[in-house]
Amino acid sequence: IKASASSLRQPDIDWSDADRDEFLRTIEDETDRLAALVGNLLDMSRIQAGAVAPRPTARIQRAALADYLASVHSGAASLGGLRDLPDRSLSFFDRQAESAAAEVLVGLENDTIGPGDRVVLEAHLDLLERLRGGLDGVARSLEHIPRTLVHCDLIASNTRVVGANGDSQVIVFDWEYCGVGSPAPDVAILGRHLPSLRRYADALHGWGDMSFADVQMLAEVGVVLRFALAISWDGASLRYPNPHRSLRRLARYRDPFKAAMDRVWATTGA
Repeated sequence: IKASASSLRQPDIDWSDADRDEFLRTIEDETDRLAALVGNLLDMSRIQAGAVAPRPTARIQRAALADYLASVHSGAASLGGLRDLPDRSLSFFDRQAESAAAEVLVGLENDTIGPGDRVVLEAHLDLLERLRGGLDGVARSLEHIPRTLVHCDLIASNTRVVGANGDSQVIVFDWEYCGVGSPAPDVAILGRHLPSLRRYADALHGWGDMSFADVQMLAEVGVVLRFALAISWDGASLRYPNPHRSLRRLARYRDPFKAAMDRVWATTGA
């Protein structure tokens, strides 16, 4: 990494675009390897020290996550300082969708992006426009659900579930995007797994006076909002000479993003 970065910074060498692309690709690949190595070393050190146990089964993970989310969402009102946290209402996601669309438009001006990828980007532009046009209707469908503390980037790589069945603990990392808003972005991690959603609903113990249908809607809306964030983050790479990893992810997002939006829009009439 250091060698490639130092080479790029040499003021007396006029590197060709191909050389610069190769150096940047090397930095990106080696950084990913280093991050994976550090993560593995940290996990192993915690296991050897007895601080954590190996990750339990998927069933235990889902149950633990459902309990954790219900505890955080229903208990956040008792925490002080919530009013000082950033706003994570649906207007925040509208701004993220706007940012994502701007990044996609910049990407369409990148000459290194081929015709097939351009079709994907144009499809995302249409979906983002549709999302922004329907968020008011979605907001109305969720307006009876209280605002609470939300992580907003609750994905598998930001969570660890440790411990045995009946004694599981959830550890959540990377609170950079946390704030106060709808629980939807967090509940999205439970997906459409009905037993997990039912467990979350039961563990709320009446908080928010939500029906199970409300919880299902939160999960569906959350998936749509998470796609908007993901497109915004991957879209930021489209201006660079080698955006192919981001393009591959964007291609994978397209159909699930549309399907998730279709489900929500069919329910809310957005």
